[in-house]
Amino acid sequence: MHPALWKLLRLRYSANLRRTLGGLKTWKGALTFLCGLMVLCMILGSNVVVLLTTPVRPRPELLRLTAPVFLLAFTLLSLNSTSKLQAIHFWPAEVDFLFAGPFSRRELLYYKMAGSFLGAFFLALLFSTWLVRFAFSWWFVFAGLFLAACFVQLMQVVMVLLIQTLSERGVSVSRKAMLIGLGAVLAWAILRGVAARNGNDFEDYVRAARDTWAGFLLLLPFDVFGRILAAESVYPDFLLWSAVACGLNVLLFAVIIRLDANYLEASVAGSQMVAQRMQRMRSGNYRFDPSEGSVRRRLPLLPRCGGAGTIARRQLIKAARSSMWVPLIMVVTGGGVMLFLVRQMGQQNLVPVLVGASVYCTFIFSSLFPFDFRGDLEQMDLLKQLPMRPTAVAVGQLAAPVLLVSLIQVFLFGIVAVMTMNFVVAGLAALFVLPFNVLLYGIENFTFLVYPVRMAASTPGDFQHFGRQMMMMMAKMFILGMIATIAALGGLVVYLLLGNSLPAAIGFGWCLLSGFAVALLPVIAWAFQRFDVSRGLPG
Repeated sequence: MHPALWKLLRLRYSANLRRTLGGLKTWKGALTFLCGLMVLCMILGSNVVVLLTTPVRPRPELLRLTAPVFLLAFTLLSLNSTSKLQAIHFWPAEVDFLFAGPFSRRELLYYKMAGSFLGAFFLALLFSTWLVRFAFSWWFVFAGLFLAACFVQLMQVVMVLLIQTLSERGVSVSRKAMLIGLGAVLAWAILRGVAARNGNDFEDYVRAARDTWAGFLLLLPFDVFGRILAAESVYPDFLLWSAVACGLNVLLFAVIIRLDANYLEASVAGSQMVAQRMQRMRSGNYRFDPSEGSVRRRLPLLPRCGGAGTIARRQLIKAARSSMWVPLIMVVTGGGVMLFLVRQMGQQNLVPVLVGASVYCTFIFSSLFPFDFRGDLEQMDLLKQLPMRPTAVAVGQLAAPVLLVSLIQVFLFGIVAVMTMNFVVAGLAALFVLPFNVLLYGIENFTFLVYPVRMAASTPGDFQHFGRQMMMMMAKMFILGMIATIAALGGLVVYLLLGNSLPAAIGFGWCLLSGFAVALLPVIAWAFQRFDVSRGLPG
């Protein structure tokens, strides 16, 4: 690789470090930096403390069995992005500087992969602190994760170049058909494995799925890395399987060099697409690329309600025209896990399962459905000019995400009710969905309006942005926990005063929760009214 490209890599990482430390000059920057550092130390420190204080017996068989499954899932999710399968993308500044420089296509490929390998190093360093408790050596875990991350990244480049090479020769390759085909084969292996399992543990499901021919073929290249993680000795286990993994990576690298497709033109278009998507992410409208069919979707007019209905209809139209693949995957995954837990734990533990499912849906979809003030960051000045009361604007902005998440939760609870024939518990859980979602999204939007934080960092590895996000998350958790505690204590007091009357306690708790949700709306309107659109956002 050209020496100038090595120097550019060094300058990139030194610039990221300088950007992170530069925020310490202000008290807000120092506070967010310390918050992010504290959370990171808690994550890593807790793993180290558990490792040192808890006598955990290594479970290499578990690693060897399940690691390939998670690596396959990670690969399929990473290939789900259209931009990753469409082109090898560079950042806009790299396109302007590198494509016009005296560098060959292969040198640019070396530069791109060198940066990816450095990212794989830090990724393996982070996750190895958690997986080491199941392995015999931290070095085995770190090496296995690093080689696996390199394998996934090289596979992405191979697929991009292969698709472009076939396109140059007049062969059209459908990325969606390819991913759907892989997903269908994986689903067939899972269904056959579930039907042939010998137990109800997670390992039994995985083992049964691996015994099918589809599961065997899909997991074969990833099984090597699972054996590295589960190695019990340096020789022959670790050295043998590490050599095989290095051979796979070298083979993929040789295929990349052999293909050497003329990817530069496609890379310019793909890089521009990634830059536009990053800009939408920073403004809150991330990963929502309306297709030609979705643009024609319409919704009926809603009652105006002082302007709240008009704003709610606008947000619902935006949701209808957005890509819903990721939310759909999360719904299917969460629903499958919830049904599995209901079947395993029985009706005696139905309430904890439903509460956990409700919290899962609400917190997961709070970031997947930013159809509120967070997604209207660039249109905030237009919202403030509308001839509407701030409270009506706040109600309209919260309506779409609250309605969508509530419908998903009620649908899942309905399935649980049919499975368990316990319509009372599922109905009571569905009754609390609406006020809980109003509270969560209300707190989310209130904290955003008071201390606006972009939903994506301006550059990868922005530690200041991570600190701001963690600080806002802790504030939201504290407020929501305090409100839920007050509602629970109020219900408990009514339960004791009225002679252990459970319906009265549930009704009073629901009224308290709903009262807090309604009282939060004028608070959000006040925060929206004082929001200064001329103020630059951090990050």
